[in-house]
Amino acid sequence: MNPTLALMQREWLQHRFAWSMLVLIPVLLAALALIFGQVDVQTDDGLPPPLALAAGTMAVSVGVLMVLVSVSGLITAVGLSRRDHADRSVEFWLSLPISHARSLLVPMAVHLVLVPLVTFGLALLVGGLMSLLLLARVQGVGAWLQLPWAEVLKSALVALARIGAGWPMMVLWLSPLILLAMLMYAWMRRWGLVVLGLALAVGSSRLGEILGYRMVPDALANIGNGAIHSLISGNQTVIMPSQPDEAIRFSMQQAPSWLFQDILGSVQNLASPAFVGGLVVAALCFYGLVQWRRRGASTAV
Repeated sequence: MNPTLALMQREWLQHRFAWSMLVLIPVLLAALALIFGQVDVQTDDGLPPPLALAAGTMAVSVGVLMVLVSVSGLITAVGLSRRDHADRSVEFWLSLPISHARSLLVPMAVHLVLVPLVTFGLALLVGGLMSLLLLARVQGVGAWLQLPWAEVLKSALVALARIGAGWPMMVLWLSPLILLAMLMYAWMRRWGLVVLGLALAVGSSRLGEILGYRMVPDALANIGNGAIHSLISGNQTVIMPSQPDEAIRFSMQQAPSWLFQDILGSVQNLASPAFVGGLVVAALCFYGLVQWRRRGASTAV
């Protein structure tokens, strides 16, 4: 078997139940609330348009599931540095033609990139189901069936393509913080995260400014802005209609032409000293993780 596929299969076998629960539990709770709970979406002007209700429901579904899976993936990724030593599986992986770098990179890519992207696609489907339940309660199933599904599906594909292109860039922007947290956890276990959190807090506070550590808040701000602009570059100015339903339709119509320009804007943001410097820090942290794993593996065998 290909070593990369073996590492990916390991993540699937070990985390499939947790991944399933992260998606199924919120979906079941939301479905029960929409079916049996009290639903009130009245506004001062009456009921919102069906398209606005459907779009809002899909957006909430995507947001909730992506936050849950992303936070879970981040926590898991931070603990990857010590996992193979804790369960003694490092001895097994050393018996295969798998390098220490690949043993770290593949699980990180699975938890930080692959699983969130798959979740985004599932969340779009879940949002469609939740919109059916909501519209059936407040306006009838006919309102859901009369939605402009051709435009909705086209916009969903555009959103999937945009996230698919932007999410890896966002992870790269955040990689210095993620890998620094992994390295600190490898060195000092949970205390490493405490030390890192205190160091970042002090560096970002007034005390850090007095001590001359102004670079810490600036670096964090650059990383945060870069990560956000990876998903939505915001380089385009669009005049939207005032009515919600018309604004949503206009957005759907303009989505394909907006896609390329927005991705291009995110790619252009990568050509910045902050991004290059962050990659250098991430590479040094990753090198430290590989060396730590190599030394730990040599004593484990």
